[in-house]
Amino acid sequence: TVDDIAITEETTIYLMNDLNLGATFDSSGNLISGEQWIPIGATKDKTMLGTFEGNNHYICGVYINRNEKFNGIFGNCNSIKNLTIKNSYIEGASCTGGTVGGIVAQCTGEKIEKCTNTGKIISYATATTGFAQIAGIAGVSVNTDYIECINYGDISIEVEETEFSKLENWPAYVGGICGADNINIEGKGIIRDCHNEGKIKGVYAVGGIVGSSYIGANIQNCSNIGNVEGYCFIGGIVGQFGNTENKLSYSNLSECYNSGDIIAKDLSDMEAGGIIGTIRNRGREDVITKCYSKGNIINAKEKCGAIIGYDENTEPKAKLSELYYLNSVGVGAMN
Repeated sequence: TVDDIAITEETTIYLMNDLNLGATFDSSGNLISGEQWIPIGATKDKTMLGTFEGNNHYICGVYINRNEKFNGIFGNCNSIKNLTIKNSYIEGASCTGGTVGGIVAQCTGEKIEKCTNTGKIISYATATTGFAQIAGIAGVSVNTDYIECINYGDISIEVEETEFSKLENWPAYVGGICGADNINIEGKGIIRDCHNEGKIKGVYAVGGIVGSSYIGANIQNCSNIGNVEGYCFIGGIVGQFGNTENKLSYSNLSECYNSGDIIAKDLSDMEAGGIIGTIRNRGREDVITKCYSKGNIINAKEKCGAIIGYDENTEPKAKLSELYYLNSVGVGAMN
């Protein structure tokens, strides 16, 4: 019966061999042979339940090219373990990433651990697709911890000049590890021992590790060596720190390192920093300590700094200590 074969939250699906889905494509991402893969669980309300156990096998020959959300082997899925995706092409709009996106598009699970992305991630933003969240590991997550994850791939949002002025919400939230780190439970959303080497390019809220973090984020011992480029809220580790009010106490960022250049595009409202692009105006006592940046701040204007680009609070309360820099830009918002 249907009940006998139903996949539930307790189900484990085992991949017993390497799997080739058969698609081939050229260097521009045009499909040469095979068929496009349609993600399993391609909408927010249709999630693949259970655990997908890859058994250290790989899936290759995946081709996805959709101007829609939730792109990957799975659109939404509970748990993925021990799986590699290689020799594949995945392109889409919001909720697209390298592992959660390359494998699954959006994560509400407890943890993403020891995952690596080497593929290039691109989102093409238009007035129709609008808001975007992309990253090497997870485009967007809710109360998810990231432990020992690495991104080597270049991550970018591409916007046509003719489309730029039409966008009410700038294409947003691009990170080497996580695009948007959403948190509403104290002690969740930890990002620890993660590293990015890819080039990160976006428009608004662009970070070497995280594009935008909610209040309550805890980012520890993370490093970035890739260049980070954008128009506003650009940081070597975090683009936008403490973005959304969620009644949590404060955010913490410690023992992080950046050597990538921070490249600001030509907008007057640009906020760019070697570690944090901007601290949002929520009046919290964030703790930012034991961090170091030697990345150059390029095209810097008023709201920029070697450590923190700008603190939007009228009376800054962030607790800053043991912060070091090695470049030609002053410390901006950091006294």
